[in-house]
Amino acid sequence: VIKLPLTPKRWEHVTTQQTLEALAKCTDPGVRCSIALCRWAGCRYNEMMRMRPDQVDLARRVLLIEPTPDSRGRLEEGTKGKYREVPICPELHAVLSADMASPLVCGPLLRRARENALAKVRTWPGQPWHTLRKACGSDWADKVPINVVAEWMGHSVLVASRYYLKPQAAHYAAVTGL
Repeated sequence: VIKLPLTPKRWEHVTTQQTLEALAKCTDPGVRCSIALCRWAGCRYNEMMRMRPDQVDLARRVLLIEPTPDSRGRLEEGTKGKYREVPICPELHAVLSADMASPLVCGPLLRRARENALAKVRTWPGQPWHTLRKACGSDWADKVPINVVAEWMGHSVLVASRYYLKPQAAHYAAVTGL
C-alpha cells in the first residue's frame, strides 16, 4: 500500500483587523473570549472550552494550557498531551480583562450555541476555530523563531511549519517591492 503524504487544507489568514471586527459584532462575553483565545493564544477548541481562570496570569501575561483528555478522561499522548505556556498579547489581554468568566474563562455556552454565535460574526472561510489557531501561529512566526512557535503551538517544528504557517501579503510585498 502506497501512503500518500497529507496535503494541508487551504485556509485564509484571519487578520487582527478581521478578528477585532468580529469581536465588535459579538455581544456574548464567552464567545468573545473563545475567539480571542483561539486567534491570539493559538488554543485548540477543547483547550479554549476548558480554560479556567487559574490558567490565566494577566499580570505575567501568560496562559498555562493543559493537556486535552480523551473521551474517557485520560490524558492523550502526543501533541495534545503537552503542558505549554503561551504569551498573552495586548489584544488578548484586553478581551480577557473585560470578559473573562468563572469557573470557565469562556463561560458555560454549549458547543452549538458557540458555533452559531461565531457563524454570525465571522468573515473568514474554512474551519471556523482552527483557522484562528493557524492565523495565530502564522503571526507568531513573523515575530519569534519557528522553534518557539512550535513550542507554543504544541507541535514539532515540522508540523508547525507545514500546517500552521502561511505566506501573507506583507511577505510578498517584502520580496516584490510592490
